[in-house]
Amino acid sequence: MVAKSISDVQTFKIQSPTGEIYSFQVNGFIGFTPSHIKEHQVTGEPVTVTYISSSNVLIATKITD
Repeated sequence: MVAKSISDVQTFKIQSPTGEIYSFQVNGFIGFTPSHIKEHQVTGEPVTVTYISSSNVLIATKITD
């Protein structure tokens, strides 16, 4: 996870239940702060990512618990 600021995420990666790694770009606030994403990385609690695909780039629009 790369933070743009204390409240905004720039990029992050998610591992699916099958082990696949997905990399997401972020444009604006998506519902999680960088510290909230880090919390999920540490605890392993799952998240749901809503995204669009543009020119083979995954752009996250929302993350929920």
